[in-house]
Amino acid sequence: MKNTEAVAYSYNDEEKPVIQNQSPEELHTTLPIDELISLFANEIADIVDHDSFEYEYAQGDIRIFRGSVELHKCRYKLNDSGLDLGAITLTRENPFKEEEMVVIERALGALSIHLNNAIDHQSELDQEQLSALNVEI
Repeated sequence: MKNTEAVAYSYNDEEKPVIQNQSPEELHTTLPIDELISLFANEIADIVDHDSFEYEYAQGDIRIFRGSVELHKCRYKLNDSGLDLGAITLTRENPFKEEEMVVIERALGALSIHLNNAIDHQSELDQEQLSALNVEI
């Protein structure tokens, strides 16, 4: 593990992890999914050594990849109340330790809240754009 103090996690009243060292404004105002994932990728790189990072969201036709794929991987499918939020995969040459996976999972819990908001926002934009097209026709 690179730096166990880079991010401190706590739980709010609903038992959802919250990233404490990142400004809430940065995550809350970053609604484009690619920017949100980029912020998360940078954050997780500071706390867990890995050689590659990948985010895939099939419904939004989004794939973000950084690094080079290695043998050992952690893959997490993200969902919120049955809503698919995509999948994140980290790889590296050496196996991930249990305590590193716990940190990753907590960070993903915090990410899923913001990712759900970003996906909802994107969906609303898509609906508005479709409505605008229908009006113009």
